[in-house]
Amino acid sequence: MDKILELAKQLAAAISKLPLEEKVEALNQSRLILHEVSPFKFEPVDCVLWVESDKVIANDYNPNSVARPEMGLLEHSMLKNGVAMPIVSADMAQQGPLTTRPHKTVDGFHRGKICRTSKKIRDRLHGYAPVANIAGDSADLAHLMSATVEFNRARGEHSVELMAEMVKVMIQLGKTDQEIAKHLGMEAEEVLRLKQMTGLAGLFKGQTYSKAWEAIT
Repeated sequence: MDKILELAKQLAAAISKLPLEEKVEALNQSRLILHEVSPFKFEPVDCVLWVESDKVIANDYNPNSVARPEMGLLEHSMLKNGVAMPIVSADMAQQGPLTTRPHKTVDGFHRGKICRTSKKIRDRLHGYAPVANIAGDSADLAHLMSATVEFNRARGEHSVELMAEMVKVMIQLGKTDQEIAKHLGMEAEEVLRLKQMTGLAGLFKGQTYSKAWEAIT
């Protein structure tokens, strides 16, 4: 144990002498190496990485919204208490320097926005944002949308209108009502109701539904 701690101190001393960009990349790579031997390697929070905040891409399907006063409160909290939670994301490149890879936001949309747009936060974080990457295929849009909804609904926060838009996207991806219900944690009738909200009769093509429902045209 003493030998390992001594090696850790030597590593920290070597990293501390690097320029900022190299220092952040070295810290990220070191964390990934340690993450591989961690008993918690299957938990995203075990490996928080620092990525250039402009590379943390906001998703365009987030069914959660925060009013301007609450956004101000979130920024105030991050300034006062520090950034306590990483942005849950998906690594969209999986190669190249960790600090400059594009990461799509899965959860933490508003934290990511503040990291990008708040001058005080951006300056303090040297233009970086903390991310924790979820497992799974980053190219599978349905998987990412499903994860976002699971995070939001677990907190009781989601917009019905944007949920309807997510249903529309999943149908366009070729998902059945049953698959959509499973991905988004809904009942089949809820999926049907959200399909109606889109106002697109084409979403009902080739599908049967109760006479209690009428497609909006």
